This record gives sequence, C-alpha cells and structure tokens, in this order.
Amino acid sequence: MLTLPPHAPAPARAWGRFQQRHLFDYTPAATTLWLLIAVAGLGACVWAASQVLKQPPQDLASAGVALGLVALAAMFPVQIPRSSQSVLVADVFVLTILATLGVPAAVLAAGVEGLVGGLRSSKRLTTWVSGPSAAMAAMAVSGGAFTLLHALLLSRGITADMAAFVALPVVALLSVALTTGPLLWMLALKRGQRLSIADWFAASSWV
Repeated sequence: MLTLPPHAPAPARAWGRFQQRHLFDYTPAATTLWLLIAVAGLGACVWAASQVLKQPPQDLASAGVALGLVALAAMFPVQIPRSSQSVLVADVFVLTILATLGVPAAVLAAGVEGLVGGLRSSKRLTTWVSGPSAAMAAMAVSGGAFTLLHALLLSRGITADMAAFVALPVVALLSVALTTGPLLWMLALKRGQRLSIADWFAASSWV
C-alpha cells in the first residue's frame, strides 16, 4: 500500500488516495502504462472535441446524432453463434463516421463506444478510463493513417468511394491493434506477466 508523508503536497495526497482506492492491485509498471493510456486518450479527446465544435451547426448536429447511434449500438452487442465472443455493431458506425464525418468525429465515436462497453462490462473506474482512452488514441492514429492512405489512392486515380472502401479495412485492423495492444500489455503488467505477440494475437484475433 502506498504511504505518503504527512506534509506531502495536496496533489500527491490526492493521487495517493486515488491509487489506494482504484489502482490498489496494479503494479508500478501497470500504473505507469495506465496513466500513459489515460493521458493519450485525454489528448485525443480534447483535440477531437475542439475540431468538431468548430464545424457548422448542421455538421455539428450530424456528429451529435452519429455519436448517439454509436452509444445505442454499443449497448447491444451481437453474440457470435457457438462462441462466448460478441461483435459490436457500433464498430461499423465508427468506421462509417470516419469515412463520412472525418477523423475528429470518429475519435469521439470510438471513445463513446469504449465508454459504453466499459460501463457494461466492469464496475471499476480504471476500466471506464482506460478503455475509451485507448480507443480514442488508437482512432486518432488510425484516422491519420486513413487520411494518408485515402489521399494516396486518390492520387493513383482511384475514385473516392473505392479509395474509402480499400482504406477502411486496413485502418480497422490498425485501430484494433492499437486499442487492444496497450490494454492487454497493461493487464499483463498488472499480473506480473509478459505479453508475447502470440498471446496478443490469441486474445484479439477473433475481432
């Protein structure tokens, strides 16, 4: 258990209380990675929100409706027959938002999906933070990759619709890798284990 001196600064005492209440079973390495994920997600969220809020009222309304649909879809995962796994229809909405409304809206959509999933599956604040944070940070990077790949395909004479059709599956795989990788690594550190590529692939390849 973390013990702080009685005259420690207020922020340090607040962080100590947070650790004792929410990160009590995290190793120092897992705590550090959790913080990095949270900070990266917060940065992506602030950037995305600032970009979306700059849009015209009509586009802003479209983004609001899209986020609502993602939240609704994330509440009802589709069970895979003869499997304990499920598929979120919200993933399709997030990729559609990326292609139609742009990267900032897709970042927020990924965060909404991650938050709803976390609230549905866990009672811990750490999961409510790390899940959407990893998803938003991953979508920020993946969205940038989508923009670059889409532009490259357009420069090769491919139509906009076909370029999006080709680029989206690639970006979807990248987003899954960048979301699940840090989270699985954090869980491995929490348990004092090492995460191998084989373990990561086994845990996330069904997606």
